[in-house]
Amino acid sequence: MAATSPTHGGPKLTRRDLLRQMGFAAITFWLPARWALALSPGSDPEASEKTLRALVDTLLPGNGAFPSASALGVDRSILSAAESNTGLAKLISAGCRWLDQAAHSTGEGAFFELAAPVRASIIAAAERSARRSLPRVLFSSTRDLAFRYYYASPESWRPLSYAGPPQPSGFAGHDRAPDESA
Repeated sequence: MAATSPTHGGPKLTRRDLLRQMGFAAITFWLPARWALALSPGSDPEASEKTLRALVDTLLPGNGAFPSASALGVDRSILSAAESNTGLAKLISAGCRWLDQAAHSTGEGAFFELAAPVRASIIAAAERSARRSLPRVLFSSTRDLAFRYYYASPESWRPLSYAGPPQPSGFAGHDRAPDESA
């Protein structure tokens, strides 16, 4: 049950909720607009999709047991979320342009064309960049979304021998009293 304000009778806004909403507002409106002005306009949507796919596959490459992020559709899920969130769409667009610019600076082509170790070094540079910079926000946001969508997929649970969350089905044996021998 939400706490109510003693003077207004409505739900009480906690400091944590206020800070979270302010952070989302900054990411959604202020930063992408700033990045859009700083980077060259226009980009090839197909190249951005390939760059995003390479980014999530570098973060979650998969191996013999675990599927790669793109095999589970993580890149498509992020793009789908960006369709209804203009701030995220601008972040991905500007971020993919930045990744491609960083890749071209190596002299080897677009980000998605690079070998995995070179892509990893560019992503590591983004992770180490200034806190509110485009590379850092791209890294943090994409990593969080990629992990969320990856581990939400039941296909990622199989190698862990995880059967899934107990809800909505409930815990096995929930209707019996606890075993007293335990």
